[in-house]
Amino acid sequence: FRLVALSLIVVFIYGSMLWYIFPVKEGMSWEGHLAGFITGLFLAKVVKAHIPKTTKFDWEKDDYNEDDDLFLQHFDENGNFRELPKDDAEVNEETLKINYIYKDNVDNKSSEV
Repeated sequence: FRLVALSLIVVFIYGSMLWYIFPVKEGMSWEGHLAGFITGLFLAKVVKAHIPKTTKFDWEKDDYNEDDDLFLQHFDENGNFRELPKDDAEVNEETLKINYIYKDNVDNKSSEV
């Protein structure tokens, strides 16, 4: 019953949009309404909005393995959160070594004096 009611509401709303293309009062210009309707359809077809594809998350892919997911390893078989011990948790830390080389510019010091 709810689906039929929803369908009738949709027909009522969209039907009223189409109904006013044609004149409802004497002296009303139906040509202007029809031209606006056709122009709207034409512009809707020509100037389409670009809808980007939705990105798939890792868990939505076919080759997803729950055992490899670091986040899901925090949960037990009943779905309860458990803190992983420090040595079990994989830590991906890369050490970055920066080597600075300073060169004194001897020419600039002698010209300033």
